[in-house]
Amino acid sequence: MMKRSHIGAVLALIVLVSGGCASERTTELSQPDVGSEVEVSGSSPESEEYAVEEEAEPDTAAIAGRLVGKITPPVEKFLMAFHSCMVGSPDCNNPAQHEVQLAQSANGITWTVVEGWQAYPGSVPDVLRRDDVLYVISTSGLRRIDMVSGDVYEDRVELVGSDLFGFVDPSLALLPTGELTLFFLPGQPGGDPASCGTQPSCTREIRSALEIPQSQGGQFAVNPVAHVSVTIDQSCRGGDCFFSDPDIFFNGKSWVLYISRGASTDALISKDINGPFDYASKVSDNSGGVPAGIWDPERNTVLTYVSNGQKGTILNAASVDGLSMLSSFSEVLNGAMLPFESGLVGSPGLAINE
Repeated sequence: MMKRSHIGAVLALIVLVSGGCASERTTELSQPDVGSEVEVSGSSPESEEYAVEEEAEPDTAAIAGRLVGKITPPVEKFLMAFHSCMVGSPDCNNPAQHEVQLAQSANGITWTVVEGWQAYPGSVPDVLRRDDVLYVISTSGLRRIDMVSGDVYEDRVELVGSDLFGFVDPSLALLPTGELTLFFLPGQPGGDPASCGTQPSCTREIRSALEIPQSQGGQFAVNPVAHVSVTIDQSCRGGDCFFSDPDIFFNGKSWVLYISRGASTDALISKDINGPFDYASKVSDNSGGVPAGIWDPERNTVLTYVSNGQKGTILNAASVDGLSMLSSFSEVLNGAMLPFESGLVGSPGLAINE
């Protein structure tokens, strides 16, 4: 997605929800230098707060939240949450002017907005289906969708057991136990969560949190250990000065963690979702950042999506495992393709609709 300075918008969005703000900013399309040092680590298995139960208790309660709308439940294979620019917005680069959208596709290439979907303020969304409930999470909280009735409920998202200043850039994954896990970039009070801003140097991290039973994705216990940590200083150049927008997905064999480095995308890999994560490769070199990946088990293929911040479009490419450098991306979504006026689209979040 579009990389740009957004300190004021960050504070505005954090006020909206404990879930924080967007990490959108513009960045020059230049080759990154060695101005940052990345460390990777796993979670603490001794942490009772984050321990994964062997068998999660089923969430049998009625869908929580406030009923806010109704859609025609999507039936196509792929789902995408993304954000667009509010109609009439004077500044589409401001995350406070973004709205969350939901689209579906039979092939991952041609997308249509879900019938009945009502956009709402929010940025950097993700989507995940668990049984008959669809979860759409963004900077403004959570939408739960009953995939039988089409009813849409809104709720807040709370990080429990942590003094973090909310979260930005949320990414959901479903564990084998049936629980949700949330990967995110911690919010930064008064500053840019994805860069150092005016600071001479800073450390930025990718963290995760585990769903608290029966909360239906509304509460997460924070893992006390960062999965990835990067130190940025004044020697950084280009995309190396930015670190944001994690996207976690399973590629059929391993867990892949995408991280946006400005207009580029890095891929890390781990056999265990709790880490440790090792750097694998750069999958986009100035071709697009703010990424998302989805594994298609039928074709044994990973579809990788990135955002072109300058054009405000979403691009796509395919590979075997989502880890190799992708030299050619094709545009699959832009503002002109939507049934409403939008100056940009970006920040894809993907799910298989089953």
